[in-house]
Amino acid sequence: MHETVLRTRLAAALRLRLKEAPVTVLLGARQTGKTTLAQLVAGDKATFYDLEEPTARAALSTPELTLRDCRGLVVLDEVQRMPHLFSVLRPLADRPGRPASFLLLGSASLDLVKGVSESLAGRALFLQVPGLALDEVGPGRQNRLWFRGGFLEPWLNPGDEFRTRWVEQYIQTYLFRDVKRLFPGLDDVRFRRFLEMLGGLSGRVLNYAEVARALGVSQPTARDYFAIAHGTFV
Repeated sequence: MHETVLRTRLAAALRLRLKEAPVTVLLGARQTGKTTLAQLVAGDKATFYDLEEPTARAALSTPELTLRDCRGLVVLDEVQRMPHLFSVLRPLADRPGRPASFLLLGSASLDLVKGVSESLAGRALFLQVPGLALDEVGPGRQNRLWFRGGFLEPWLNPGDEFRTRWVEQYIQTYLFRDVKRLFPGLDDVRFRRFLEMLGGLSGRVLNYAEVARALGVSQPTARDYFAIAHGTFV
């Protein structure tokens, strides 16, 4: 039997925000279940745009014309791909009667939070979607959660070989879709080494000088690496 995880606490929090604000923003790392949660709450009546897809970006090449005729819930997935949409949403969110509300999904918060905060101040509510929590998988599974991690796909697929392949693909996607897009001059080899160090730093007092020496970079660069990891939910 295929296992499912019902994230009822997050679903309830999302429904509440959608009632309270014209714009709701779901933030979290890649593959933590933002799209699945949005589909669960929105059902089949929402209008979805996955901005990783060229067809969706083409449909929003004139966003004012496309979005002004939408009604109900409009979901914009991976919205950090088109940050200019934030200013477009402002007048749409202010329309009387709220003919449409907007749910934005993003996996890189650096520009997204800034863009929403500047363009949609007072109109947007945020909800962070973390990895699986113990209350979602059951208290008898704490060891499995600790060793397999909180990402949905490795959790639902019990195979160790699958998890190994999935993690490698995840790192490649994270590095070259998110990080390199945001920071095109980044040394991706050193940054990957930094990612591999993070697990060993868990629970320790952070020493930037020690991390910088281990990576062969300056302390300001090491601090930048931590800021990037934090801003992309790693």
